Amino acid sequence: MFQLDDRTAIVTGACGRLDPIWTGALFGAGGRVACMDLEGMSAPPAFGGLFATHGGHAALFGADVTDRGSLVRAARLIEARLGPVGILVDGGFTAW
Repeated sequence: MFQLDDRTAIVTGACGRLDPIWTGALFGAGGRVACMDLEGMSAPPAFGGLFATHGGHAALFGADVTDRGSLVRAARLIEARLGPVGILVDGGFTAW
């Protein structure tokens, strides 16, 4: 197995079906997770338990990956809350 020991990851398209699985795996390896999806998207029910268990190490952030300004704003918020980002999981296509 691998250890992420307090490294921060972003999971894009985080409100898709498989993204709670990616997020849980990152938590299991010791990481902090910024779950990112479009503004106004609701976190799937599976995130409830993950956020309750790993509250200080996770958050849902709204951003549009096709809009540079939106990404810059989200990156600033993520780094202020969870620290520098070193991992990206592109989960945007898992809802298909």
